[in-house]
Amino acid sequence: MSDQIATHIDAALAALGEISDPLERERAARRMLDTLLPDAARKAKGVRQEVVLKLREGRTLREVAAILDLTYARVDQIAKGR
Repeated sequence: MSDQIATHIDAALAALGEISDPLERERAARRMLDTLLPDAARKAKGVRQEVVLKLREGRTLREVAAILDLTYARVDQIAKGR
């Protein structure tokens, strides 16, 4: 699945390069950087928190950290929405 996401991101970046008008290309790139990517990052952060909290049911944070191959501290941060 992450390969599919990377493919879509690559396609979006390639589409930027295909915009012939430099001003339009800059506006599209700015929208991607200023709006789309931050929004996607917020949504992805929420997904990570949701998964950690779901995995947390019946497990310790250390067990969740081992499952996700993350540190205990990072899993704790994700669980707290940081």
